[in-house]
Formats: sequence, structure tokens, C-alpha cells
Amino acid sequence: MSLQSLADRLAMTDSAYPSKVKENLRNAHRELMDSGFLRSVRYDKRAGEAWVCYAVAPKSAWNRIAAKATGERKPEFPENPLVVELASRGVTRDAAADLVERCGEKAVAEQIEAFDFLVRQNNPQLLKNPAGYLRCAIEGNFAIPPGFVSKADRERKRQEQEAAERRKIEAKEAEDRAERETFERCEGIWRELADETREEIDAEVFESLRRLNPQIVRTLEKERAEGRESIAHWTYIAARNKILAERDWGTGAPDAQQLLLEESSVRPGTLEHDEFGG
Repeated sequence: MSLQSLADRLAMTDSAYPSKVKENLRNAHRELMDSGFLRSVRYDKRAGEAWVCYAVAPKSAWNRIAAKATGERKPEFPENPLVVELASRGVTRDAAADLVERCGEKAVAEQIEAFDFLVRQNNPQLLKNPAGYLRCAIEGNFAIPPGFVSKADRERKRQEQEAAERRKIEAKEAEDRAERETFERCEGIWRELADETREEIDAEVFESLRRLNPQIVRTLEKERAEGRESIAHWTYIAARNKILAERDWGTGAPDAQQLLLEESSVRPGTLEHDEFGG
């Protein structure tokens, strides 16, 4: 091709001198040769006019060269992850981008999950053309296959289970805390009681335990005689604290010792059970 004709076709404004045209073409020639499209570039002079001669790669290699060149370029915008997911399952990128645009990301994501489920199940519908089935499923909004649970549903179920477990733990902690508080309150009440009142409550506890299980009472009496404590002792403590907790010695009530003194001033030397709710 005439160098001047090429300069005119490329609309070069600075084309008065062949040397200037060659200089302007240098970078373009280098890029085309680096990509493999041009094999060589040669300048000739014919009839006093400069010519440029190109040796071009075979046409059969053009698509490969173009794909390599465009593949090395970074996309201007990041590719939609769903397009990548579809492409990894055999759908062409152009078709994948079109599906995401037409059908929406939510529908595409759901059908990809359902497709993966069918793959794990070795579903015979996918034997001939898995990518084609996936594309049809998205376009046709296929029904979710039986037994399929989406990732969102699995996550929701997991969160519900975790929340239920947290509530269970919190309830147990609250129960344990309430038991400790009740125990400490009852121990405080017990320490403030007069000996006479302790003996009466002690007798009441023994009577209730005897009705429940005489063996517990026999074990408890033996332990007391031997000066040791076992499970029978704590059975006694639980029954005793139940009686103490049921009576009006809670927050806001006068302390037990003061209450006993007041009652004693009314009927010295006596203390009836029903005066304490018994």
C-alpha cells in the first residue's frame, strides 16, 4: 500500500513527509507485531513513491490473537459474579450476561443453586446438555426440585437454631441465677432467725421429708449424728429453703430477727406457725 494512501486513510494530519508517517506508525506496528497479528513490516520505494508492505498472520489465527489481546485487558468494570458462576457451569459469557440482565439476579442465583442440587443428585435431566438445561431453567423459571433447600433458607434455619440455643442458655442461666439468689436469701433469713424458730422449721422440714421418704430422714439423722453431710443434707436444705422462700421475708419486709422480736412482745414465749403464713 502507498504510504501516502495509508496516511490519508488514517486521517493523519502530519503526513507531508514519509519519515514522519513512519514515525507515527512505529508504535502501532510494534503493538500489532507483539500480538502476533503482523509477521513483518517493510518499506519500499516504487516509482519514486514510498510504499509499506505487511506480512499478516493467517486468517485462521485472527480469532485466537484477538481473544488473547482482549483477554489481557482489564475490564473497565468488574464482571457480575453471577455471570462468572454461569460461565463456570458451561453457559457462554454473553448468554450469561443476557440472562442476568433479563431475568434478574435473584432468579439466576436461585436456579444456579437448584442446578447444583440436581448435579449432586445425578439427575438424568442434565446428562445431555447441563448448561442448556440451566439456561432453560432460568428463562422458564423452573419450579424448585423436591428436597431442595436454598442457601438462604439454610442460613435462616441456622440462625433460628442458634437463637433458640441462645434463649435456652439464657433461660438456664437466669434459672441458675434465681436459684442462687433464693439460696443466698434463704441462708440470710436462716442466720437471722431465733433458735426457737429454727427448731420449729427444722421439725416441719423433717415431718415433710418423712411423709415424702422415711429413708431420707433416717439417713439425715445418721449423718447429723456422725457429723457429716451428703445428698440427704442438701435434700433437707432444699426443703427448708422452700419453706423459708414461701414466707413473707423477702425484699421490703422487716428482717427475720426484728419480726420475731415484735411477735414475742405480743405473746411472749410463743410463736405460732400461722403467723408466718404456715
